[in-house]
Amino acid sequence: PEGTSPRKWIDQNLTPDLKNKFGITVNRIDAVYEGCDLAPMKVVCTVDEEIKAGKTTTGGSVDLIWINGANFAKMKELGYLYGPFATLIPSAANFDFTDSAIAFDKGIPIDGLEMPYNTAQSVFIHNEITVPNPPKTIPALVAWIKANPGRFTYAKPSLDFMSAALIRHFFLYYAGEGFPGGSKSDLQGPFNAEIYNARAPAVWAILNEIEPSLYQQNGAPFYPDTHDEIRPLTGNETVWIDFSFQHTEASTRILTDNDPWPVHMQGYTMDDGTIADTNYLAIPINAQNKEVALTAVNYITSAPSMFTRATPGTWGALQAFDPEAQEIKEWDVAFNYINRDEATPPVEELAAVRTGDLCIEYVNKINEDWVTQVYNK
Repeated sequence: PEGTSPRKWIDQNLTPDLKNKFGITVNRIDAVYEGCDLAPMKVVCTVDEEIKAGKTTTGGSVDLIWINGANFAKMKELGYLYGPFATLIPSAANFDFTDSAIAFDKGIPIDGLEMPYNTAQSVFIHNEITVPNPPKTIPALVAWIKANPGRFTYAKPSLDFMSAALIRHFFLYYAGEGFPGGSKSDLQGPFNAEIYNARAPAVWAILNEIEPSLYQQNGAPFYPDTHDEIRPLTGNETVWIDFSFQHTEASTRILTDNDPWPVHMQGYTMDDGTIADTNYLAIPINAQNKEVALTAVNYITSAPSMFTRATPGTWGALQAFDPEAQEIKEWDVAFNYINRDEATPPVEELAAVRTGDLCIEYVNKINEDWVTQVYNK
């Protein structure tokens, strides 16, 4: 919707900056997550249709895509991405492309075909008044949910990215170290059907076990289509523990002028890890304005641009930069200032518990099976 943090930054920061500095006009088009049989985002099919219509190297209607995961994997597989370019533009110096969190997009090597945009790291959020000592492991969270019925819930992971990430924390524990003889490392790398089939039932059992203790509407667990529908419940203190794939969620919502959260909401991490992954910018191989797109990407990944995105009142997005990069060092004082926001976990805390995400096949299988094993059981 209009006015949410990513769109706010694009409209109020990026668009005027690119116009004033480079004469570039930004035409923002919101992502559509339906109408494409190739990938989750419709833009993949748009590029596919244009290439099949003969616009193979230019003439396309899309110049730049915010992308990761299944959408990147499909476009790379089909040869629909321009590049490699990511390590060649000047702002590449701000990133460590040997870092596995950047070099691999949900298990797929990026091979210079996409540029780091932001790093998303999940956090849990607790009400400091009603939950002064929040659960710091997934089993402790399960116990807390049972002891505090109606104070926690999540959206349908089959439809919502945020809640899908939440469910993967349960999977990483109960199919990993919480499974007899298992470990989290067993789940890294390519999809393993044998491991999944043996361990996934333990995850569904736990999610079904907590279902009666979730927030209810009309006598049934409240599984909205989007996690955004849960945010007002957190704001009015019906829900006491929430989840986000944006580490500054609590800070951003406390500072907003639109239904602000109470000041006693606090982001925190789990001792057994919180999932982190990087999202990217990619240029279609048939983009009409490749040079313009490269200029935009180079500016977007400069320190001044990353600083405005990282500011909680603007967006609060965690950046994927290399702290040792020269330009980043020059902005160190500024970044340290915004990272001290009290409702946001410190960067050091986040880094200490970062956990790599599962590969796309696991993600898709978990989302699909949740529908049959939990929602429609």
